[in-house]
Amino acid sequence: MPLVSVTADATSDADVVCREYAYRSTYVKATRHEIPILCYHRLIERDDEGSEFETHLRADRFEAQLQYLRDHRFRTLHFADVDNAMVFEKQRRAVVLTFDDGYEDNFRLLFPLLKKYNAKAVIYLVSGLQHNEWDMRRGDAPRRLLNQAERREMLESGLVEFGAHTVTHADLSTVDLERARVEIQHSKTQLESELGVPVQTFAYPYGHLSAQAKELARHAGFRYALATNSGPLAMHEDPFHVRRVVVFPSITMKRFKRKVSGRYVQRPTVCQREAPR
Repeated sequence: MPLVSVTADATSDADVVCREYAYRSTYVKATRHEIPILCYHRLIERDDEGSEFETHLRADRFEAQLQYLRDHRFRTLHFADVDNAMVFEKQRRAVVLTFDDGYEDNFRLLFPLLKKYNAKAVIYLVSGLQHNEWDMRRGDAPRRLLNQAERREMLESGLVEFGAHTVTHADLSTVDLERARVEIQHSKTQLESELGVPVQTFAYPYGHLSAQAKELARHAGFRYALATNSGPLAMHEDPFHVRRVVVFPSITMKRFKRKVSGRYVQRPTVCQREAPR
């Protein structure tokens, strides 16, 4: 008798999950409204500190964006805060601010702004390097990544959530299976050992992914894996191919408002740019 009861409850729970999944998908597709996830990299103080890869944004522009979010009552979320029901609460608008690679300016420039505006961000760390060696090989200037003390202080503030971004910023769409496995699994274990907290999300370097990389991220124990300008509009439909909207240095406030509307999909002309680092 207890076995029948448990089975019935399990079936009922599964039915509820399926109905909620279908409703959320229908809602997002009909309204084209989802929690926007923005993708940044470096913050700079002067235009001449930027790079040809366009993976930077002036700190004053970012501060203006934070001011807009505060003025319009947006909540900035960590992935630990993301709840499927939130997408239906358009009056309680939310956004996820992500920063790839973990540059030292994230501590020097981003962190003070997060504290000033009581805003949250998610930073994806390259666990095995101290500098941006992947771009240095292409002629970019050496740029230091966050050190352990900086990561610890940001984590303890409660404003920063850390995710993994491989060990060496490898392109997971081109490396072999064993290298991809090491890059994904070891980035998680290294960061969890250092930070002392679970690392539950992963970002694919360059936004490049494959079926193999998605399965490895799932097997490693991540809850979400993030791309850039690809993936379903509704994030729950493929948590290992989560869409993000890249913020380029030329962004205007009008464009920013569109990007955080929850209905924005990157235009094809932008998607065809060289993939963000």
